[in-house]
Amino acid sequence: MYALLAGMIFSLIGCDTLPTHPHDDVHKIHAAIIEQHQSSKYPILDSNLPYFSEQEYQDEQVLSYLIADEAMYTVNRNYDENLNVASREAHPKEHGCVKAEFHTYKNLNPSLAKGVFANGQAYEALIRFSNSSENPTGNDHDNDARGMAIKLINLLDKKHGRRDEKLRMMNQDFIMINHPVFLLDDPSDYLSLVRAQNSSSALVKLFDIPIALGFRGMWNAYHTINQDPVMNPLLTQYYSMVPYRLGNNEDQKRRAIKFSVRPIPPNTKNYLEVAQSCVEVKRVESEAHDKNYLRTALFTVLEKDSACMEFLIQEGDEAMSVENSQVEWDSPFTPVALIKIPRIYPDEEDFDEIKKVEKSCEDESFDPWNARDEHRPLGVVNRLRKVIYPIVSDYRHCLNDQESEGCPGKTDEE
Repeated sequence: MYALLAGMIFSLIGCDTLPTHPHDDVHKIHAAIIEQHQSSKYPILDSNLPYFSEQEYQDEQVLSYLIADEAMYTVNRNYDENLNVASREAHPKEHGCVKAEFHTYKNLNPSLAKGVFANGQAYEALIRFSNSSENPTGNDHDNDARGMAIKLINLLDKKHGRRDEKLRMMNQDFIMINHPVFLLDDPSDYLSLVRAQNSSSALVKLFDIPIALGFRGMWNAYHTINQDPVMNPLLTQYYSMVPYRLGNNEDQKRRAIKFSVRPIPPNTKNYLEVAQSCVEVKRVESEAHDKNYLRTALFTVLEKDSACMEFLIQEGDEAMSVENSQVEWDSPFTPVALIKIPRIYPDEEDFDEIKKVEKSCEDESFDPWNARDEHRPLGVVNRLRKVIYPIVSDYRHCLNDQESEGCPGKTDEE
């Protein structure tokens, strides 16, 4: 009897060997979307000793497509059948999506003034603030990581203000959360984690999630969601967690960096004239009944004033592995740019504009590989993202708009 019970338990735990998603029609749709992407080239490793060196994990390219397939099941699992809406697989709850300006500082060290960080450049940007939980209607009072995604759209017309045209002139995204390290690095553990999260078995979740994360991953996960409460998306520091390149492929001094955004410190607004209208954002306690208090706090500020934050770069060295995103780098951060979120005037026309921006933001895909060559993503987590993000994004958009070109048909279950 004990042997039978043990066998049943281990069968439940061993989800990697069991067909967790037996619905053939859904699997066929996933397979069709994956097939559309398999012609894309997997990232070629880059090394520039002594600054950094990429090293490929065993079978990571194969595992990347398995993870993408599993991530699509996460989208299925959270599909809202009443509204016929598929949410993002990660960071589905949005606190707000706003237009912004991204101004690089003048007189930067030449080693930093590369790509979009060239001295004195200014860009129109789109910024999306979010929760990391997969619940798109979750309570902001719950422990959670907070996200910030930036999309640089156009060079800013300094004489006439922001541009309104839809043409995309830039291709640069920055994706961050308010914790400096990632949960894991090994692709096989990544796959086990997502499978366990998608499982309907409580035993699988109980045993397989800690096994996939390991001690270091569990430690990082605990400290990611158990931080001091964030009272406003403008009042926390965000980190890229994983590394990126600074310098193009021909640059002999290209190196690995991480980036961060923080609330603007005292007196920083004196750096640039455009920051003179920005106010210091004050911490205000949230209402206990307001489960969307982060959105409330964000727009309470922006309906009255402009707000500024600061973009920073952290340079790596030979002791800081680009493949290990579970350990925090100890090098200092250097300010390179100022982010200004202009005031949103609270009249009917501007509320319509807010809705318009947020609708366009929901249709957008924020992807670290939407990047200039000078800011190419580095490390295994980013290489996996090169496969996973476009596949899951296409799948979400297909569920939300079946008529989109290249979308396979939906099943009745979806």
